[in-house]
Formats: sequence, C-alpha cells, structure tokens
Amino acid sequence: MHSLHPGDEAPPLAAVPIPAEFGGHHGILNHFATPRRPDHRVNGHPDNPEALLRERAWLGALARQLVRRGELADEAAHDALSAAVTQPGPRSAGVRGWLAAILKRQLAGRRRADHRRLLREHLAARPEAEPSVASTVVRFEAQRAVADAVLALGEPYRTAVLLRFWDGLSPGAIGRQLGVPVETVRTRLKRGLGMLRERLDHEHGGDRQAWLVPVWLAGRRAGSAMAYWWMGVLLMTTMQKLLVGGVVLAAAAVLWLSMPWLAPSGQVPVAAVHEPASVAVQQRIAGDAAVADESEARIDRVVVAAATPPTGLLVKGRLVDDETDAPLAGLPVRLVRWPRGVEPEVEAVSAADGEFVLAGPRATEPAPREVLVQVPEYALALVHANPAREAEGAQEVDVGAIRLVRGTLFSGQVVDPDGRGVPGAQLLLPMVSSGYGGGWGPQNMLERSVHLGAGEPDGRFRLLHPVAPGIDHGNLLFAVAPHGIGWCRIEPSKQRRDVTDLVLRLRPAGALRVAVVMPDGQPAAGVMVRAMPRFGPIGIDKDGWRLEVAADELAGERFRGRTDERGELQLPHLPIGEPNLLLDRRADQRRYELWVEADGLPEQPLTPVELQPGAETRVAVHLLASRQIVVTALVRDDLGAPIADAVVTCLAAVARTDASGQATLSVEPRPELGVWASRAGHWRQHESIEPGTASAAGVTLVLPRVRPLEGRVVDQRGVGAAGMSLFVEQRKVGSTDAEGRFHIGEFPLGPRRLIVATAAGMDPQWIGEQAPETVDAEAGPVTIVLQRRLGSVDVRVAVVDAATGSALEPLQSRLSLRNEKHGDYFLTKQVETERGVITAKGMPAGRWRLDVVTATGPRGSLVFDVTEGQPATDLRLELQAPGTILGRLQFGSLTVPANVTLHVAHATLDATAFVQFRYPGSWRPCAETQTVTGNEFGGTGQLRMQPLRNASFRLDAVDPTDELVFRVLGEGITGEATLRIEPGQTRELSIEVRAKATTGR
Repeated sequence: MHSLHPGDEAPPLAAVPIPAEFGGHHGILNHFATPRRPDHRVNGHPDNPEALLRERAWLGALARQLVRRGELADEAAHDALSAAVTQPGPRSAGVRGWLAAILKRQLAGRRRADHRRLLREHLAARPEAEPSVASTVVRFEAQRAVADAVLALGEPYRTAVLLRFWDGLSPGAIGRQLGVPVETVRTRLKRGLGMLRERLDHEHGGDRQAWLVPVWLAGRRAGSAMAYWWMGVLLMTTMQKLLVGGVVLAAAAVLWLSMPWLAPSGQVPVAAVHEPASVAVQQRIAGDAAVADESEARIDRVVVAAATPPTGLLVKGRLVDDETDAPLAGLPVRLVRWPRGVEPEVEAVSAADGEFVLAGPRATEPAPREVLVQVPEYALALVHANPAREAEGAQEVDVGAIRLVRGTLFSGQVVDPDGRGVPGAQLLLPMVSSGYGGGWGPQNMLERSVHLGAGEPDGRFRLLHPVAPGIDHGNLLFAVAPHGIGWCRIEPSKQRRDVTDLVLRLRPAGALRVAVVMPDGQPAAGVMVRAMPRFGPIGIDKDGWRLEVAADELAGERFRGRTDERGELQLPHLPIGEPNLLLDRRADQRRYELWVEADGLPEQPLTPVELQPGAETRVAVHLLASRQIVVTALVRDDLGAPIADAVVTCLAAVARTDASGQATLSVEPRPELGVWASRAGHWRQHESIEPGTASAAGVTLVLPRVRPLEGRVVDQRGVGAAGMSLFVEQRKVGSTDAEGRFHIGEFPLGPRRLIVATAAGMDPQWIGEQAPETVDAEAGPVTIVLQRRLGSVDVRVAVVDAATGSALEPLQSRLSLRNEKHGDYFLTKQVETERGVITAKGMPAGRWRLDVVTATGPRGSLVFDVTEGQPATDLRLELQAPGTILGRLQFGSLTVPANVTLHVAHATLDATAFVQFRYPGSWRPCAETQTVTGNEFGGTGQLRMQPLRNASFRLDAVDPTDELVFRVLGEGITGEATLRIEPGQTRELSIEVRAKATTGR
C-alpha cells in the first residue's frame, strides 16, 4: 500500500477505481481529488483536538454523500475522525479540508484492500477440488428448476427469454427475428424474468438464497469448462439442451433476477428524495506561492450542494399489518403505471417504521398510477396514486397507511370446456372496478390485471400471492391459455385461508377470419383490427365502445392483430361469453364488434359480428374513404315556430340557422353523431343520429323557451336542505345554498319535472319523496318539501358463530333500509367492518336489514328497528355453520342420458331478501364431468352433469336455515327431492330419476 510521509504528494484519486458502495459510479470522490503540492507539516497532534470533535456532524454528512450505504458512511466517518486525532496535522490547510483528505485516503485504501482480499481468495480457491455428491445434486436440481420454470413460461415470454439467454441474441436481434419493436422485446424480457423470479421464490418458500446460490455455483462451474460444454451441446437432444441450458441461463440471468443492489432502469433512487444539507469543504488553492499567514491559508469554498428540489412525482405512504397494526419493514413497494411498460416502474423498500417514498417521473398524462405491494406472505395490495397534473414543482401524493392482510391463497386446476386439464395457463387478477360501461355485472375486467402465476402441464396451479377482498377484482380470477380464456368467481377473505379445489374452466371459443378491403377494392394490408366483445366480464355489453380488452399482451393480443398482404387476419381463439340471465338475450354471449383502423382513412363504423362456438366465422370489412356526411338540422321552439340564428354544432362543424330555422353542416363520418342547438332565451337541446353508410342525415331539435326560477328546498319541519342538486331532464340546473335556497337562471317554460337529489347519491336520511314534483316557472317562486328521515343513531353488529360465539369475518355485507311504500329493502347505508364487527354511523329511524356472508361460508340476515333519539346500540348476529350434502342420482331401469341439469333452491322464498346474500349452497363440481352454469352474478347456479361418467354430486356451504329442493331436468326425465340439514352436518341424498309423464291430446 502506498504510504504518505510529510512532504510527499498524495496519489490522485481520479486514478483510483472506487467501488459502487462508496459512490464509484457517480464519481463523487473525484470531485475532491485535487492534486496536492508539498506543504509544511509539523509532527504531533493538532493544536486543538476539540476542533476535530466539533466537525463530527459535518464529516458524517460528507461521508453520506460519498458512500451509498448508510452503515458504511458512519463507519468511514468514525475511522477518519479517529485517524485525525493520531496523525500529524497541517498548518497551511483548514481543519475541514484536512479531514476530507483523510476520509478520501481511507476510502481509497479500503477499496484497494477489498480488491486484494478478493484476489487472494480467488487465487487460494481450489477449483480442482471434487464437490460432494450432495452439492452436485443440489446444483443439478437448481439447474432443472430453472429450466422447468423457463419451459412453464407462457408465450411470448418463453420465446423472448430463450432467444436472449439460450441463443445469446440482443433485444434488437430478437425484435427483428420476431417482427416486433425492441421496446416490446425488453418488456417481454422484464416480465418473463419477473415471472421466473416469482415462481422460484414461491417454490422455495420466499427464500431467494435457497435457489440463487446453487444456480450461481452451477453457472460458475459450467463457465470453467465452457469450450467442452459448447462441444457437448452440439450433440445433445433438444430436451437435454433445455435441461443443461439451465446452467448458462441461470448464470446469465442471475444478475437480472436476484441482485437487490442493482436498481431497475429508469429508477430514481429513494435516497435522492432525502438529501443532506449543503456541506462546505475547504481546499488549498493550487499554485498559491505567497501565503501571508501559514496558519490561515487562502481557501476556495467548494460547496457540495443538496440535489435540486425534485420536480417529479413523489408518492409517500406507510405499510401496516392489518391484524396487529404493526409497521412492516423491508417490503418492496412499486409505483406502476397502466398500461405496464409505458413508463419505468419505480421501486422502494419500506423503512423500519413502515414508511416508504417513491420518486418517479412527473405525471403529464391522465394514465392511472398505483402503488403496488406484491409479496408472498401478504395479499396483493393496489392503491391509487394519481397526482394533480397542473401542480407546479413536485407532485406529491400521500396514500396514507396501506393495511396489508393475509388473504386467501387459491389453488386448483384450469380445465377446458370438457373438463380436461389445460397446460400453460397464466392466472390474472383484474385490477379495475367492476361495472365499467354501465351494464349488468362486471365488465372490461381485463383492461388492467396482475399476473399471479402459471398452471402446470396438467392444468393445476397455485397462486404466487394471496388475494384480499376488494371491489377492483370483482371477485373474479382469469386464466389465459394458449387456446382460450376462462374465469371463475372467488370469495377471498382478509384472514389467511387456503382454498385448494378451485376449478377454472375455459370458455368455448370460436374463430374469426376478417378480410379488409380498401376503398379502391384492393386488399388492405397492415391494418389494425380489434375484436371488441359485447359481453361481460371481459367486454362491454353496450355497442359503440372503443376500448382495449386488455393492456396485458398475453391476453390482449388474441383480440387484435394486423392484416397480412392479402388483407386478411385470423383470430383463432375468441371466447364465447356466458348468457346474461337478467337480460335473457342469449345471442349477447357471442356478440363482437370489429374496430378497424387504417392510416390515412377516417374513423370507420364498427362492424357487428356473431361468433359460432367451435366454428370459423368469416366477415368482410369495406373501408370508407375520406368523405363528408351532410347533416340537416331543423330548429323549432316549443310552439312550433322556427328559430333563426340558432347555433348548431356537430363535431367540429358549426353553423347558424336561417330564417326558416334550418342549418346544414358537413362533417366526417362517425358511427354516432351528436347534434346540439342553442339560442339565447331557449333551452339547449341535443339529439343523436346514426348515419351508418348514408351520405346525408336529418334531425329536428325543439328548443323550449326559458325564464328564471327561484325557490327553496326544505324538510317536513321547514329546515332548509343544503347542498341539494337540482335536475331537469337529467341536466343539472342548480343547487341549494346553506339555507336551502336556489336560483335557476334558465328554466324551460311549461310544467317540468324538477328532481331534487343529494350530492352523494342515495342518502338514506332522505326518503326521496318531494312535493311538488312538477314545477311551472310562470307560476313564480316555489317551495319544495323533501321528506327527511329523522334520527341519527350509531349501530354496531357483532357477527359470531352461533355454536361457539367466536367472531366471524364478514366477506360481504349489505345494510339496507325498508321502503314501506314498495315493501322491500333498497336504500343502502355505508358500513365499516373490523374484526368481525360491522359499524354503521348516523342511521336515521326506520326498519333496517343487515345481510352478511362470511369468509368461511355462513350467511344470514338481521332485521332491527331504529327510532329517533335512540342511543348507540350494540347488536349480535349469530350465524349457523353451513353443512355439506353428498348426493347421487338413481336411474333404476331408465336409460342414463348423456347430460342432465341439477337445480337447487330454498323451499320457502323470503320476499324481502336480497338475492345476493341468500343461497342454498355452493356446488363443488368434478372437473372432468361437471360444470356450474348461471352463476356469473355469484349465485349457486345449476350443475351440468354427465351421469354416464359420474352420477354423484356435492353441495358445500349448505344453508341450514331452510329446506332445500333439488330438481333434476333432462330430455324425457325428471326428479325431485327435499332435504334439510343441521348446522355443520354432512348428509347424504339420493334422488330418484324417473321418466316424464306424457299427456295425450
């Protein structure tokens, strides 16, 4: 090691390689590496040792700027200060400059010592030593595990990983070979390696070292004989290549998969958010020959300033265990943007107090950003973190406490419509709110999703992460296989629970072949075609929506593609939906619309198409050239007189009506056109038209005359109703002030229905009945009396097991108020649930009903009354444990049919029950021979059976509060049986099937 003596020059630090943990990547040390010239030194201690101690904080701040890891920084500062006390001190430099020089020398010396130690260890290693048999087996098992994990990857990730690490191709070369952009290749590699890491972590119980160390050793040992290895590869079979390829694959990918100290590309280090205060470092001026006083040399003040205040996106929060309220430290947290891959993901790790800070690029577009916590021991958590884009400077979002729950870990099997296991299925959990599109049930649920694992060759799977209750996933789990898509309902819980018998069945599929023709009759090559399903939960049941089915490439690519040189595109595996029982429109499950986009041509009308299960449907799309549609608008008032000089708009076109009230506009074609007309002193109106392929369209708009209207909204006691919204023809026209008064500047003449509604929607404090409902502005000011429910009572309901008294965890709950006029419960009240206790605050007087379904299966209802002035009340809902029915169909001498349907229902129906919370039980189908249908809204559904192969059935979570009626339906047969079970009981049931009675004419 180079030693310094008085009068010697220090070696320039710019020539010394600095390790990463000491800031070598940033070159911070080189900022201070100014060559020294000889200076005057004296032996002995500094004149004032206390001066060194006063610089302790300054030295620590400087060390933290030079060293990445906090514990190493504190250690380096302590060692430098200790050395300064015992070393000779200079007379011609300030104390801080001298301490900075000592710190730099020690950091450089530590780096050289570490390098020499590693070199000695490498030279002392004995590669010729024979490994033990056990270690050899461990390395081989690690290789095989990696190879199996790669083979289990779904496309297109498996191909991307093999081309990158097996064939050694660059991302650019892979993109050229596959015909996709290089960014798509990088995205596939990133996601594929992430899937590998998750799978291997899960198989080793979350202990990454359990598979990382053997894989690294295997790759290192293989690299020592690489020439012989490549020679052997040329003689191996494909399967042997894949098995042995795990060595090189692991060695090449180990840095990608497992190095926690390597930040992802584009990541902003969390440390950049918390910079230390500015530090001033005193240094000698090079070339200064004349010094007036050796003890007070002229110095330059070099400022190591804090980083410029960040102007990006800062997301803060805290991780907390939901059961214990304890902070969770050391858990990875990610900031993601949908669609994934558009922006680099930002990662951080929660601190000892559970807090985390994510620093990402500034949000300039309204793309959703969420905080994602995905660890094996807790259920996946996703919290919205959308900033205000107009904010200046840093966009700060505080998501507060993210409470992580243990959740339910699901496992089971993915099967095809015939019950056979499906290999290579990817399991996806949706991350969007259900009901998108305003239809019946969950819709467009694959728009955003999170990958939770992959199926085995026999279709069996186990999710990598538990699932917690939530409205975003709509209690749905999806499987995307090479030849189909399927989904099923799940009932996750907050508490840790294992469900091992989940059956996820793929939907029947149909093929679609689209031929696209240009306006001149030539094939349209390279045109983007998207197939938009018009059924839930993967599509939207309303026509005209143009929205991607799935942002995830794995699911989304099967719904879109580009035409070939012949102008054709085949989409071979489009799923058929489930029939919507509420709408009773069976054709909806096969309905699609084609969205075609061609460069240089206007937006094309959507083309409807209906798929046929198991068959190929052909459709031709003729593109429309750039053209104009002539829209003629006739504008009249409420008396039928033409309105001149009215403004008529359609898309970007604007025109004014002539003396006859007519206006003509020329616009580009659209599947649907909205035409608006307005005129001072008249009520603005709007009409929609669908021109289709016509070149002209007409519309008549009637604009009623208007005048001001004033009034007041009060309750039955005369108290003003503040914050009410007023609507006429679904258009908001005003709101009430603190005293319930309102002023509407333009109210259409004639009797009009004026609707008074609360700003938050359905508030059970307001009955919704008002008098009067119809208002005429010509009659003058009006007072509207809105009926209010009186009382404000807090109610707590403990949900417990009827036999043991132990608390049960409510999975779903609905608290509804009875409407005496209609005789049912429909106005809902928001509740809070914690540790088996449901709390509702500020409840008005009336009869209430609480419906509950718990994580372990019990369901039940509690009806209670709330009176005005009643004190806070504690109630108790005791639920009986559900039972199990094991049944079998007996056909006797009848010919056993190929298929039958088994229904089950309560013997007595509760007219006031909310259907979602009272079910006879839950079918547990045999994957090979049985299917549950008609349960897309969470009901029990019907069991489709193949009695020739299996005549047995099982009903779990059976309701013990009522008799159940079983009915068997099939061609020429019928059967019925009634049974009631005790709580927690298992009963056997035999249903005798007989021939249907025939009636003659």
